[in-house]
Amino acid sequence: MYRFVVLASYTDHITVDRMCERLERNGIPVMLDHVEISKSPHVASVIRLMVPTQYVQRASALLRSGRDIHSGGNGQMAANN
Repeated sequence: MYRFVVLASYTDHITVDRMCERLERNGIPVMLDHVEISKSPHVASVIRLMVPTQYVQRASALLRSGRDIHSGGNGQMAANN
């Protein structure tokens, strides 16, 4: 069983979906936690991207690089031959 920690927080679904896809393509499990803070009449919302503790360094490097591990640099997974 994994122990998940927050890797990053995002305010829009499009960005967090792209980051999740990138991590999952590279074999890193992800979990999302939607947090809403409300103090009438204001509401703030954030999506926390979480990964297991043993994947934090690899996932951080992957998100910083903007490319997949074992990729040709264009964000697509290289085919296994």
